[in-house]
Order: sequence, then C-alpha cells, then structure tokens
Amino acid sequence: MLSEPTTFDWISALEAIKPLTGLVQPVASTVIAVIAVSNFVLIQKFNKEQNRPIISACFRIKTPTNSHNIIEFVILNSGNRPATNITVFADRTSLESCVFSHLGTDDNQYWQEILKFFQRGSVIALLPNGEEHSIDMYRSTVRWAKDDASLWRQQCSFTVRIAYEDLSKNEYESILDVCTQ
Repeated sequence: MLSEPTTFDWISALEAIKPLTGLVQPVASTVIAVIAVSNFVLIQKFNKEQNRPIISACFRIKTPTNSHNIIEFVILNSGNRPATNITVFADRTSLESCVFSHLGTDDNQYWQEILKFFQRGSVIALLPNGEEHSIDMYRSTVRWAKDDASLWRQQCSFTVRIAYEDLSKNEYESILDVCTQ
C-alpha cells in the first residue's frame, strides 16, 4: 500500500523559528564589532612596523687632505621616524680579529677608544630620520702612515648589535655584519 505524500507546512516552520529571529541582530552586531576591533589592531600593528626608525652602520674612509685618512664608523637612520638611545655593541674577540695584532693591545690609544665605543655601550641620544652620526675609528697621520696603513684589516667583517628606541619608547634591534674597507 502506498502512503499519501505529506506536504511541508511552511507556516508552522516559520512559527517555530520566530523566537530565533531576535538573536540574528545581536549576533550580527557582535560579529561586526569583532571584525572592526581586529581591523583596528592590525592597522596599528602595520603602522608600528612601517613608521619606525631603521638603523644601519658601515665604515667610511674620508680623505680631507693628502696627509691623512679618517676611518669613520657611520650610523645611519634610514627609517621615517627619529631614533633615540642608540647603543652599539660588538664582541671583543671579533673586534680583535679585525685590527692588526700589534695595534689591538690594551696600551694603544686607538684600541682603547674603539673598545670604549663598542664595549661600554656609548649612547647616541637622538638620531633624526634621514641623518647619520659618524665616529672616528682611526686617523692615519703621516707618522702613522709610515708605520701602518691602518688600524683595521681590510675586508674584515664583525657583527654589531645596535639597540635603539623610537620616540614612543618602542624597542628595536639591528644585528649587522660590518665590513672594514
């Protein structure tokens, strides 16, 4: 025997879900609020990553006259915000490997100045964006030029760690391999 086909009662079905329709608006509002807050957080994170100081370093040789050369360690802010409290650190053994052995002794004045800068955490208080700060690392005078071409070995690299902040006190760190010229 065949059973009679049943028909779906749409009106009864709508009446059954009518109490749930009051939940749609609060749920939708909550989902939209969560999306808005997430978007705000992501925009803030992106803004912090994009609008910040970016510090790098290199060696540069200046020859103002024929009598001497100046080897400078240059710190450059290539970001779009000023950097504050910049400190540069390097390991003593890697520094020693990049200077001539007879000059890298504790009684050499140039060596002491280099250690003072790289080991004791000299602080550069402020470096505006697009600007650089240079530190003399060696001056070869006529007297020194007869004895030594330079304090630094050529094409020798060592790792420096540069810690710095932006104006909002967010901390950053750059770890670079710096090559002498």
